[in-house]
Amino acid sequence: MAGCLLGRESMNRPRKRSHSRLQTLTSAFLPLLIGIPVTKASASGFGEEETILAESVAESLSETRILPEAPPWASLRRLGLNFASTVFGPSASQPSNPFQPEIPGVPEDFQRPVLIRSVTTLSYAISETRGLRTNLSWDWTPTDTSPQLVLRDPQLHFYEASIASAGPFNWYGDLRLIPALTPSARDEGLVGGVQTFHVLSLASDSTRWSANTFFSLRWNVLKSRILGDDLQTFTAPHVAYSFSERFSSSLQLELTGGHRLGDPGDLFFLDPVYLVPGFEWTPTPAVSVEPYFSIPVSRDSSLRNTALGLSLSWTLL
Repeated sequence: MAGCLLGRESMNRPRKRSHSRLQTLTSAFLPLLIGIPVTKASASGFGEEETILAESVAESLSETRILPEAPPWASLRRLGLNFASTVFGPSASQPSNPFQPEIPGVPEDFQRPVLIRSVTTLSYAISETRGLRTNLSWDWTPTDTSPQLVLRDPQLHFYEASIASAGPFNWYGDLRLIPALTPSARDEGLVGGVQTFHVLSLASDSTRWSANTFFSLRWNVLKSRILGDDLQTFTAPHVAYSFSERFSSSLQLELTGGHRLGDPGDLFFLDPVYLVPGFEWTPTPAVSVEPYFSIPVSRDSSLRNTALGLSLSWTLL
């Protein structure tokens, strides 16, 4: 099954906001209160406190990926160890550029260096479907004039791999606690966050096609008089086709939005929509490599603002 790109680029881009009063949005997301997802909390390279959501969504990619089997040295069956890394690369029209492409609607003088975001996750299985996870994550900007490695806030996850299932259908969900422990998070006024992440999937051995819908909802606690997003949402329908056990392709539509602290309670912002096609290669049951494109869905879409990306997932235990 092809792995989800899960908002890797949306977590790392500044926002051009369009506001609309969506009074029904809150009630639509109430079922998600059971769990918590988004993982990528503040880090240098984003440029704004608004990109707190980035940390969780990109990590969800690796943490919810289900590989065919554990490697032969996984003797500690209740323990799991995974490493994942995502490259937020340059424009498709300028692959040697050390900066990521421009965002439609964002001033051209805003430059973001190519960024590599990595996370190491340790998990413990309480039962066949339930468990706990914690992680250590960091960002690295290798092409910047002064390369930097910045730690991101750790997280504690409580997950249920099968809240409900029937035939080809399965519902995954988790709850994430994200304390603001890093200096960059505290500088942005973040006290902590709670996130819920869910995956509704359809997959069957009788077909090469599979479909998923990813939902993420995150609440942030901010210091007083700090401007930032107190609610962040992510939704992504995703389809994949498996050519063989080792090769598959996927297509994902990413929609992000939320609520800004201080705005009226029913005033929500909607971010630009991105279309993310990808191709996954699984050379071994424990390793997955996935190059992808992140294409803005707008009249300004072009190769110039289409981003190149690469994701790697390696299951160690």
